[in-house]
Amino acid sequence: MGYKRPESCEEFHVAIVCALPLEFNAVLSVLDQTWDDDGLELRKSAGDLNQYVNGRIGKHNVVLTLLPDRMGKVNAAVVASDLRHSYPNLRLTLLVGICGGVPMAGNDEVVLGDVVISRSLVQYDFGRQYPDGFRRKDSSKDNLAKPNHEILAILAMLDTDRKELLSQKTVSFLQDLQQRKPRYAFPRASPDRLFRSEYRHKHRGSPECECRNRASETDPVCEEAMGKSCEEVGCEDSFLVRRRRVEQREGPEPPPAAFHPAIHIGPVGSGDTVMKSGVGRDKIAEQEGIIAFEMEAAGIWEHLSCLVVKGVCDYADSHKNKKWQDYAAATAASTAKAILTLYTPAVTTTAVAHRRRLTPKWAVPFPPDPDFVDRPDISAWLQEKSRLPGARVALVGLGGIGKSQLAIQYAYHVRKDSHVFWLNATSRSTLEESYRAIARRLGLGLEAHKESKDDDITYLVSDWLGDEENGRWTVVLDNFDDYSILGDDDPRFLRLLPQTSNGFTLITSRTSHAAEKLVGNPKNVYQVAAMTEDVALKLLQTKLKDGCGDEEGREAVRLLDCLPLAISQAAAYINRRSPRVRVEEYVDMLRSKDGQEVLLGWEYDDGRRYGGASTSVLGTWTFTLEQIRKERPSAADLLSLMSFFNPQSIPDWALRAWFELDPGQLPSLTLRDTLSEHASTFLSSISPKRRREMHRLVPQDQAVQIWSRWVSADLTKGGKPASTKETPTGPWKPRFSDLTKAVAKDWWPSKSGSSRGGDGDNNTTSDAAVAGEQFEQDLDTLVGYSLAMPTASKGVFKMHPLIRYCTQTWLARTKSFDTWKRRFLLAAVMRIDSFKAHGRIQPGLAAHFNPLAEEEPRDMLEAKLWFYLAWAVYHSWKEIGARSLATTLLDKLVAIATKFFWPVDISTVMVMDERARVYSKNGEYDMAEKTWKEISRLSEKYAGDHYVPAVQDSRLACARMLLARGRAAEAEEIVRDIVDFRVRVYGPQLEETLASLGTHTEVLTALGKFQEAGSIIRDLLRQDWTGKDSFLHSYTINIIAFTVLEMGKAPAKQVEDLLRELTDFVEHDPRSCTWFPFTLSGPIHEAFIRCLWKQGKKDEARSVRIRGTELMARLITVPQLHPPTLVDSLLDDGDGDGDVESRGRLLQGIIENLYREDVKPDDNFYWGIGNIGRRLYLQGRYEEAGKLLEAIVAHMTSNPAYGGTHTMTSRMRILWNSVVDDEESGDPPADTDGGEGEELHDINKEQSRSSDSSTETLVEASPG
Repeated sequence: MGYKRPESCEEFHVAIVCALPLEFNAVLSVLDQTWDDDGLELRKSAGDLNQYVNGRIGKHNVVLTLLPDRMGKVNAAVVASDLRHSYPNLRLTLLVGICGGVPMAGNDEVVLGDVVISRSLVQYDFGRQYPDGFRRKDSSKDNLAKPNHEILAILAMLDTDRKELLSQKTVSFLQDLQQRKPRYAFPRASPDRLFRSEYRHKHRGSPECECRNRASETDPVCEEAMGKSCEEVGCEDSFLVRRRRVEQREGPEPPPAAFHPAIHIGPVGSGDTVMKSGVGRDKIAEQEGIIAFEMEAAGIWEHLSCLVVKGVCDYADSHKNKKWQDYAAATAASTAKAILTLYTPAVTTTAVAHRRRLTPKWAVPFPPDPDFVDRPDISAWLQEKSRLPGARVALVGLGGIGKSQLAIQYAYHVRKDSHVFWLNATSRSTLEESYRAIARRLGLGLEAHKESKDDDITYLVSDWLGDEENGRWTVVLDNFDDYSILGDDDPRFLRLLPQTSNGFTLITSRTSHAAEKLVGNPKNVYQVAAMTEDVALKLLQTKLKDGCGDEEGREAVRLLDCLPLAISQAAAYINRRSPRVRVEEYVDMLRSKDGQEVLLGWEYDDGRRYGGASTSVLGTWTFTLEQIRKERPSAADLLSLMSFFNPQSIPDWALRAWFELDPGQLPSLTLRDTLSEHASTFLSSISPKRRREMHRLVPQDQAVQIWSRWVSADLTKGGKPASTKETPTGPWKPRFSDLTKAVAKDWWPSKSGSSRGGDGDNNTTSDAAVAGEQFEQDLDTLVGYSLAMPTASKGVFKMHPLIRYCTQTWLARTKSFDTWKRRFLLAAVMRIDSFKAHGRIQPGLAAHFNPLAEEEPRDMLEAKLWFYLAWAVYHSWKEIGARSLATTLLDKLVAIATKFFWPVDISTVMVMDERARVYSKNGEYDMAEKTWKEISRLSEKYAGDHYVPAVQDSRLACARMLLARGRAAEAEEIVRDIVDFRVRVYGPQLEETLASLGTHTEVLTALGKFQEAGSIIRDLLRQDWTGKDSFLHSYTINIIAFTVLEMGKAPAKQVEDLLRELTDFVEHDPRSCTWFPFTLSGPIHEAFIRCLWKQGKKDEARSVRIRGTELMARLITVPQLHPPTLVDSLLDDGDGDGDVESRGRLLQGIIENLYREDVKPDDNFYWGIGNIGRRLYLQGRYEEAGKLLEAIVAHMTSNPAYGGTHTMTSRMRILWNSVVDDEESGDPPADTDGGEGEELHDINKEQSRSSDSSTETLVEASPG
């Protein structure tokens, strides 16, 4: 029988889509005829990149196509879209190929080579991942549409006895194909093996591969194993599942029917990834009733209902077997051909062929931009999306980012092939007027509908768009920023822009929330970013009438953030002022604060913007800010706060402080509220913990009266008490808890919609949750408007610098700039600890503070906040060696403290003390001494004999400088005075007293008063530091170690008896040994050793070394390592005479424990590992001990929590050097201390700078 050759694509009713070449080849082999071989050339639609084979199966013209490159839903969707445009009359689409089968389809066994036909599709990986698991989206809105009538009819037929006929035809077509092409023969040489679902495909017998030990379903398996067969990796037959049909095939005389493929009909799973897990397969199959897994159907279904016909080539587990793929593809192709022989399409008219040929209508109010510079990535995206039938897409981005200009250009690009209509969605009225204009352009009889309501006009236009016979159309919905203009219950919403296959809607919006709501699919929203620098430069050069060079042009576009509106505005300004203003002059003006406001606020004529719309950057974004203020005031507040942070790194935890901290929950240690307590404490700098300890020590007579006179002054407004001589502790300073209370009046009421207060609120948890959710919603609003953008760093956002400037300009115009600046200062102060890493303020804080560095605070309250941040920035700069920046800021700190604070305010004392220390470090000793004496003079004048603790610390620093310069007697006078005061007032047990006693021993040793120093050292060693300040403990430890090592250098006759007594004391009361893990045998033993060695008492020195080292080794705990026997195995070797290679491996194993991912090294961990080195030393294994300690130092240096200059690293280096020195000489050095003393002294100088400067006090005083 002859069949008429088709003349056009419109005569094809059946399509077959394949994902893999082997699938395509199988289907091609079952075609009865290939029209292309007869010279047929059919015209595809414009932009269709698919390749087709046009052929025939039975009476059906069939178009066959192959997905490009790779499998997956996205590729399938693109192919299906183009297929539908080129072949508009398709009634049936078959997706034919191979799949992974579920072993049981209901009660029926599924074996390799069987064919699966889809009754429905399940997108099993389409949903949301929650903390408690994955939940598939299964609502009617989220599910795929129902199959079309053709597919439903075929499925209904297959539920009858016709299924048996289908099976017979399948076998017949398969046998014919196998005779013609042997490659499709049944693969008898490759057994059909189904393993238990939990039995994974991995190396079983390879001792070198770790994957053989992977037990959990989620444990990784090596790439090599995944690429090998079951035989190659050693999968065991004992884990196979027995099945009747397979055993029948493999029996001695299998019947021919045993090799016939069975046909199974049921739900098919379609996902984006290949299913390779037996456990995952069974779980999803049980939940969804799925009988097979594949990857393309859901993508095709978005555009064409399709019937999946696929052969089972594996069991969707990790035991993949490619040897069955050709046979499975052949069974699927044969089944597809059998289906078509039983299929009769409904009689249709070729509507598209007879579609009215209409001249494209045009209703766009703007001319094209002759200077338009294309952005190829966006243009390509629009072209790709426009091929999807009925698609709605959106360009979302900042005002002025170029969305509307891109839409205008796209409209002109498609006008020859499409009707194009423009809708102005700025407001409801502009949208309705746009509809009227379109209706007039379409000639929809408005004259006959003069009395028609706007609703009726909308219906008229929507009906016209919904009629596919009117041809291809494109609608641009511009400025759709406010979804409410449609009305949530507006019946026109469903008919506003019909999603017919011949339509395409392009939306431009400043907010993703409105766009996504209308588009429906986030994948169809394009976030328009700023231009690349090259494209921005091209735009500037194109728009300038005289052009410009690359260098000055690049500088200009960088300052303008590569934003199209800003660049167009700049070009218009330069063109207007040329030749007086060139790009160079424009850049200079833009850098100045006054010039920036003039330039960014300059308006110019632009025919491609709506009448009344601003053409300036400042005006455009002011409109956006006002819109946000109207839509969600709290989001505008959040943006106001964000504008004071560095625009490239805005931390959300700092922003949350403003939302989540209720002033009512802040510390409220105000003077009036707790008068009796404050009357007996030193409010100016003592922490709450120490305040409780001292409470019983301070006499309270007359104190309450004195304090009551002090509080009569309004200190938060800078008032001063009438008397300064009567104070028990010197002038009171407002703590930061009081500052937050004072600021709260100006802070909390601004929080829009919040009624939370601090008094009597028992709903703290609930309120915190509400505040946290409000913050997230506000942040979502700003991100939706593209005013804030997440960065690659979690919890860090950014904004364009120009947005920052425009926001602050907006705040200044609304007279709220100062208010928000203060709120920024308070937010940063309340979260200052969040700027710390590994105990140090990070330089990143400076980026936020720098813009305010040159500004002068308005009052004392603001000055306190400013000072606090500046002080932290100063120390971060000093830490990284930025001396010039640090010095400049220090000068500013001194000036602010002098102007706003009292002479003995802790802030004033600290900053003057710091300046003195800088003088001393730079060798300007006279200036340092003069400054320290000035601090003491002011303290005596304003506080009498009641020194503020910070003043005492500055005097100790002065004493140390005097001691270093050989003026030990003067130093002792100062130190003894401070010690006497602290013992009398604080008591002998408080940390500050103990630390100053430590300094006293250093001075006494320098003066040769060894016995007095030794007595103090014994007392310090007896102290229980449990619960005390760890920083001051560390500081005191260093002083003790340094002092006794210095004693070891003194003439032996003067110190031998004392050092012997101290050594005996430590050996009988060794609890203090763990304080000194950085010394090999403890500092007292080390000092005694050197004293003995100098006298030639070498045997006794060696004995003391061993006793001290053994004591340290016994008391310092070794951490648990992996494996647990590792340390014992290393140390059991005794003197190290065992196998060298074995010892090396054991030592390497200990070093590798430093780098284990589950180990978070801290001080105790490092010292514990170091103690293994000490034990190796005791065994005479010096080289191994040195290697281990060297490795520890290297790890600490590379560890961000420590680093090469960290105190702990320096101490570990001391221990390492001690071992290396003994390794090289075999004995303790005679005339040196091995460097321990000098290095400890250097460490202590740095620690004392922090300790004595009352930094801890200031940090403690901050809230949060």
